[in-house]
Amino acid sequence: MHKKLVLSTILFFILFFAAQTNSGAMSINNLIENAKSYDGKNVEIKGEAIGDTMIRGKYGWINIWDGTGAIGVWTKKEDLEKIQFKGNYKNRGDTIKVIGTFGRSCSEHGGDTDIHAKEIFIVNIGHKIEHPIDLRKVMWCAVLFIVVLGLILFNYSLSKIAEKR
Repeated sequence: MHKKLVLSTILFFILFFAAQTNSGAMSINNLIENAKSYDGKNVEIKGEAIGDTMIRGKYGWINIWDGTGAIGVWTKKEDLEKIQFKGNYKNRGDTIKVIGTFGRSCSEHGGDTDIHAKEIFIVNIGHKIEHPIDLRKVMWCAVLFIVVLGLILFNYSLSKIAEKR
């Protein structure tokens, strides 16, 4: 009975930590910090598609942010068209997994650090972000506007009184 408990506990921790990993994906920060050792090698990253897509003929760019950093990904136009939401103030971008070749100083793209994607997978679809108006802030703006307007009128009336003397 004791052995079963120990084995099941070990199995639980192995499965727990396996689920916590990024399914083989490395952090962008780790990739950038160790750029020399990853240069020209196949890598896998996972993160949020951010900014705008930049189409250049049959290919284009998308930036990926994983919470540790961001990197440009060069991929086929068809892959870029699969991305529904790009992260910005109004949207949470699609979470995508990119498998491709890392370039520390890509000669094809003017020495930029990038990834040339071989495969792109949509992991989670993004969504719109609601930004409700805070009525307390609106009220304070109105109060401050009235105070400033009152001070301007007060200053104006003082200057008129000084002119009459």
